[in-house]
Amino acid sequence: MACPCDLEVQQCVCLELINGKRVATTPLELMRSRYVAFSLCKVEYLYKTSSDNLKKSLTLQELKESANDVEFVRLEIIDNTDSQVEFKAYFIVDHDLGCLHERSNFVIESGEWRYDTGHLFETVTKSISRNDACPCGSGKKYKKCHL
Repeated sequence: MACPCDLEVQQCVCLELINGKRVATTPLELMRSRYVAFSLCKVEYLYKTSSDNLKKSLTLQELKESANDVEFVRLEIIDNTDSQVEFKAYFIVDHDLGCLHERSNFVIESGEWRYDTGHLFETVTKSISRNDACPCGSGKKYKKCHL
């Protein structure tokens, strides 16, 4: 069984991070857990793990609306460094497959990693038909999986 971040549950710490049982030790751990938090609409965690600078322009209501508007189905890590993670997060909105391709920047505040800013890359949205392979990678048809 895999976590929504695509790691096997035995290797994953996302839920421990989201539930406050530990703190992220790397930007990659934080990024994966934030993806899962978006998937599960855990907006308090998203707000808590945002930088002080970002919190100035962010509200829990905005985060909740963003999390409720899309269904994330797959995460692909492109690259990660000491303070950045580049990823693609695939999502479905109204039978369209979208991709959030971002290079995220992380900072340490009060001894913990926080998401600060991100550079979005241009992506294309694609319609999904009932009989297409589900974009989550399950091997099932879309109509039998995420439709």
